[in-house]
Formats: sequence, C-alpha cells, structure tokens
Amino acid sequence: MTVKTVKGVAAGIDHGTARGYRQHMYREVPSCEDCRRAYRESEATKKPRGNRQTQSWNGGMVGESRASVAVSATPARCTEPKCGGAAASVPNSWVTAVVGGVMRRYCRSWCAVYAEALFDVRSIGQTEVA
Repeated sequence: MTVKTVKGVAAGIDHGTARGYRQHMYREVPSCEDCRRAYRESEATKKPRGNRQTQSWNGGMVGESRASVAVSATPARCTEPKCGGAAASVPNSWVTAVVGGVMRRYCRSWCAVYAEALFDVRSIGQTEVA
C-alpha cells in the first residue's frame, strides 16, 4: 500500500482564498500574496476569541494594552504628611525602603507593606552582582 502526500506540492491549491492559505500552511509551501490577503480579511471579520468571562476579566479588551498607570511613592489613603519622604526627614522608627533609587521611610501601617511591594515589583528581572 502506498500513501500519497501533498506535503511540498503546490498544485491544487485554491489560490486567493482563506482555504488556500491554510492549504499552503498544511503543505508547507510558501503562501502567495492573494492567499495571505484573503486570510487576513477572513480573520479580521471573526469575533474575538474567548468567552464573556475571559473578556470581562480583561475589561473587555482583546489584544490591546492600556496606558501604564502612574505609581506614587505612598498609598493614597495615608494621613502621615512625611510618609514616603526622604530617609533623613522622617523618624528612625519607620520602615526604610529604596524606591526608584531613592531611600525613603514609611510609617508602620499599610504604607510599609506598600513599600515592600514596590520594592519587590521593581526588583523583578534585576540580577544581583556578587
């Protein structure tokens, strides 16, 4: 029994259609411009993938990112006026953290946790040099 294969065979492809593009890919033959254009057009008319729950998790956004959010040195709900200030200007009993290359001190409430989180997030991807 002999098995026929279409791998590498360009004859018989429905050129100019999305099906033709898929045939190019399956047969491992370079796709022509007409098939690529038809495939792009057919993909553009399709609905976004994923169910409603997946899309709602991402705020309904599919494939696009939002503008970055500005992060302040202190949480918005802190009432201490010097919290997040330079290390020399606040009491020594406060938590010290380096945020954005600057030594800062934070009060011992929610702000200390916030400072640790900022430090942890900003240190991701940085390697230690011994």
